[in-house]
Amino acid sequence: MSNLPENPSWPEGIYQIEVDDPIQGGVDGIDNRQARQLANRTVWLRLQLEQLAGSGEGQPGSGGASIQDSSNDLFHTWSSSKIGNELAALKNSILNGAPAAFDTLLEIADQLASDKQALSALLDAIGKRVSFDQAQILTTAQKLQAISNIGAVSTSDLGDQSINFVLNFENALL
Repeated sequence: MSNLPENPSWPEGIYQIEVDDPIQGGVDGIDNRQARQLANRTVWLRLQLEQLAGSGEGQPGSGGASIQDSSNDLFHTWSSSKIGNELAALKNSILNGAPAAFDTLLEIADQLASDKQALSALLDAIGKRVSFDQAQILTTAQKLQAISNIGAVSTSDLGDQSINFVLNFENALL
């Protein structure tokens, strides 16, 4: 009995033995194809790990990932001050300069609950948005503005929609 040769490669996919495959051993036999593909992947992975170990990056005892604020790859992480700064920047972008009185959802909810006029204005503004999940009743002016806003055309711009152009085309081919 001999061993299959192992080559460091990553074959795309692993062969599935089919019902009608003949039994065939040997290095290039169908019965050994899966084992050969998996052995090749294993050698390839081992070489990748050895290369990482040789670099000392991310290894136990090497300190793991090193701190480097200018990179965020597999072997580096940001410092705690960089992480804090990024989180603060993210919070600021979410709040977009909202005053301290409105920088949490609870404060916004409390304000809306206490100011019925502001709530009414907000609901009115929301009601003027085009909905894509349900039918709406819009005036002609609102429809034209919505069509213009999204760069669409109205059904009247498309012409007579009762004509089946596909059917006409197919009939013309006959």
